[in-house]
Amino acid sequence: MPRTSKSGKRTPYQIDVIERGLGVLRLFTPSRHVLSLRDIAQGLHCVPSTALRLVRTLCDLGFLQEMQGRTLYRPGIAAIGLGKSSIVNARLHRAALPHLRALHESSHHSINLDVLLDGSICHVERFKEKDILPTAVRIGSLFPAYCTAPGKLLMAFQSSQERARTLRTQSFAPLTARTITSRTAMLRELRAVRKAGFAIADCEMAEDLRAVSAPVCDRHGEVVAAVTLVGSSRTIPVKMLRGPYADGVREAAEYISADLRRIASSGGAP
Repeated sequence: MPRTSKSGKRTPYQIDVIERGLGVLRLFTPSRHVLSLRDIAQGLHCVPSTALRLVRTLCDLGFLQEMQGRTLYRPGIAAIGLGKSSIVNARLHRAALPHLRALHESSHHSINLDVLLDGSICHVERFKEKDILPTAVRIGSLFPAYCTAPGKLLMAFQSSQERARTLRTQSFAPLTARTITSRTAMLRELRAVRKAGFAIADCEMAEDLRAVSAPVCDRHGEVVAAVTLVGSSRTIPVKMLRGPYADGVREAAEYISADLRRIASSGGAP
């Protein structure tokens, strides 16, 4: 069942197989959380054999689960996890925006909200003062974790297994003279970050770039994001980075964490 853009025209980048697979997942709703193969075939306007191939693939990937002894299907762990992630992220943005804006206005430096994505740091919110890097930095930009303040912070608060997986994805290329270039040195750094409760990057990704990050926690106490202040080494002395600016990002992160817990516990709209 081909989908189109809001203008009613089919976009040139759509892939039919992916579209049909996602079409299966869209058939499940709160009132129809269990579907038969026939329901799925009818919903997709396709023959049962095609529906079966799609369903089997989604089951293998964990997005669907076949109910034992029956030809009925329900969302699997992967689909549930994706849905929860979407809710958490929506709540995270809602909680974070006013505090990120306030920190930006008081510090006059760029403020980011960062998450760890497959071994890279991703900006999910950004209040920009000015670009320091030679390439444009925007929401969705990805950077290596090992040479950035939010990357070190988020790795420091991962479980040992998650941290080991993340470290295996890092190149440890010497981007500047200050870049940490070995797993052993990084593990030592991450222990210090966890003890301090914040992370700094002192000209480790770029010669003129300093940053400090602090953790945002969900209602279970799990670190889900980092608040990061970024600026030029010409305007941010290391003493300020470890002192007032570290205090500022920690305070903002604590406010966001508190609001995130409040939103989640109130059951408000994500």
